Amino acid sequence: MRRLFAGLTVTMFVLAGCASSGSDEASPTEALNGALENLETTESLTTTFSLISTPESLQAAAAEDGDELSEEDAAKILDSSLTVSGETTGAASDAPAEIILNVAGEDVIEVRVVDETLYARADVNALAETFGGDPAEIAAVADQLAAGGMTYVKPAVDGEWLALQGFKQFVEGYAGQPAEPEASEEDKQLVEQFTASIKDNASVTEAGSDDAGRHLVASVPLRETYEDYAVLAENLSEGVGGAGMPAGGLPDAGEIPDEDAKLDVWVRDGQVTQIEFDFLQVGSWTEEEAPEGVETMALRVALADFSGEVAAPEDPVVITPEQIIQDFAGGSMTG
Repeated sequence: MRRLFAGLTVTMFVLAGCASSGSDEASPTEALNGALENLETTESLTTTFSLISTPESLQAAAAEDGDELSEEDAAKILDSSLTVSGETTGAASDAPAEIILNVAGEDVIEVRVVDETLYARADVNALAETFGGDPAEIAAVADQLAAGGMTYVKPAVDGEWLALQGFKQFVEGYAGQPAEPEASEEDKQLVEQFTASIKDNASVTEAGSDDAGRHLVASVPLRETYEDYAVLAENLSEGVGGAGMPAGGLPDAGEIPDEDAKLDVWVRDGQVTQIEFDFLQVGSWTEEEAPEGVETMALRVALADFSGEVAAPEDPVVITPEQIIQDFAGGSMTG
């Protein structure tokens, strides 16, 4: 299943690579071909996900579901992002990585992996205030848990760094397999076959330029690409131990819309800088209109080089997975 998900993930970045040839003077099609080669050699990335919309569109979408969203809260959503930095493929088990959740302009959750230790911190008070919680109530619960022996809860609530030692070994012992199994040659060949399918099916057109760079639009026929993906899934299901997609687990290709999926891609100096996927185009595939008042709704993915450097926080509170399990198990038995 992990390999299947990897194939889906690669699809997006293959399309993102549509514009990443060595020269901005290359034709859109030439840029696509060059991007696939660049994608294979990209070792690390910083990828930032954000929602592109307007407060009015978010409010209209919420109203469609019977919810009410204030203009202030809508603005907070639009000022939020998720940033992931790390190795893209073939990463060593001790390769550094970092995840940052930014809410309303503040980094409220950070996760780092350094030398097989997972570090995490959360600005609990900022999260509570953003989502209407009461920091005082949270602090009271933290004090109560600390009095019961969970001494790491209060520092966590106060925004201090926690160091979860031995988490990789714990996951491996629990799952019975490596936490990050290395990709086999079969895995790599299957992904290469699928990316080749995207390359053959995609068409790329010019859409001008702006501050983000050269703007291209990549289009892929959903049904044709899905048929190739189904073949990939079938090959996975026939892999070692039959660990891939179960037989009959995918719908018939005839159920897939005979439409084109489009991605907007920006390029500067031969590198992809930004990708956008317009969610509103999905309505044209399903013949369902967007809620009234929803004018803009897109996912933006910004790409940048990742230096590979992630620093371990100073003086973290050290805990282990076993300690957390024992504490909560003890609490459930005595509570």
